[in-house]
Amino acid sequence: MHKQTGIKRIFMATLGAAAIALSGCASIGPETRVVLGGASEVPSVNTGASGFANFWVNSDKTVSGTMTTSGVDGRAAHIHVGLPGTNGPIAITLAQTSPGNWSVPAGAKFTQGQ
Repeated sequence: MHKQTGIKRIFMATLGAAAIALSGCASIGPETRVVLGGASEVPSVNTGASGFANFWVNSDKTVSGTMTTSGVDGRAAHIHVGLPGTNGPIAITLAQTSPGNWSVPAGAKFTQGQ
């Protein structure tokens, strides 16, 4: 697990009956495991939905990883880039591999500004 040191943070939310979000440091290389919950959403929501994600951001800004959710009928999932407590722009859209399971598409990469 990587300690969040944060120049920038990643925010990703699943959209559906409830929303949950994650945050992690965009400048990391090793695996980052993130617990998902409504308290991380902006604004925060009271929900029984939960999940977890494992993401990697490599030195060339390529991104890989997976996310698993429960208690939410997710319709879309994506990574937002922004400061904690803000709704940053979407940077990477995740692909649903099966109900409640998402992955970063092959070749996904942050831009230099992210």
